[in-house]
Amino acid sequence: MAKDMDAKGNPVPAFNTVRGLYQEDEPVFSGSMIRERTHIQISVLTPEESIQGYFRVPESHYLGSNGPAS
Repeated sequence: MAKDMDAKGNPVPAFNTVRGLYQEDEPVFSGSMIRERTHIQISVLTPEESIQGYFRVPESHYLGSNGPAS
């Protein structure tokens, strides 16, 4: 199996995960670097070896919803 090489022909180490940051929509407030629809996507090649746990935010906690009372 051939190894991946960088532009100079050096071998590139294998990796298992990739993370991408996506900034969409308008800033949450004037001058903010955070956008209304900023999100992160993660790709995992071998989840059975890498993912130890995860959490999911309840929809009632989303911004713009009638979230939980404070």
